[in-house]
Amino acid sequence: MTFDYTLLTVRIIEKFGKHYAFAAAMGISTKTLSLKLNNNAPWKDEEMLLAMQLLEIEVSNVDKMFFTLI
Repeated sequence: MTFDYTLLTVRIIEKFGKHYAFAAAMGISTKTLSLKLNNNAPWKDEEMLLAMQLLEIEVSNVDKMFFTLI
């Protein structure tokens, strides 16, 4: 399955300005973040929850951020 992370990417830029700043806050490398946003590595449950907290997104919107199919 391929997921659309457009909304997630937009929110990352809104809140952190750059992907590397968000990756640092997540405790992952920018390469790992890139792999995840490009559907080349899966998101772990804990990572999704942390991302939602850091990006100040309601948990009820997790489907829009992480589970929208292309």
